[in-house]
Amino acid sequence: MLDPETGYPFTLAGAWDFIATCAEQGHRIEALSLRKPPGAKAYVMKIWLEANRRRLYVKVELLSDRIIGRSFHESDY
Repeated sequence: MLDPETGYPFTLAGAWDFIATCAEQGHRIEALSLRKPPGAKAYVMKIWLEANRRRLYVKVELLSDRIIGRSFHESDY
C-alpha cells in the first residue's frame, strides 16, 4: 500500500502514524468479533485514499497491554 503523503510504500512507523491520525480525525471505526481467537474483539477502519483512488482496510485488536495490527491492505469493501 502506498502512503498518500509520500507516494512510497508505508513504513511500519508510517502505517501506525497514519492509523492514529485517521482515528484522531474521526474516521469511522467499527467493532467486530474475531473468529480467531473466538470472541475477541477487533476494530476496523475503511479509509478512502483520494490520492491513489484506493480504499485502505485497517483492522486492529486491543489487548490488555498493546494494540496489534491484524490487517492493513487495499480493499474493495
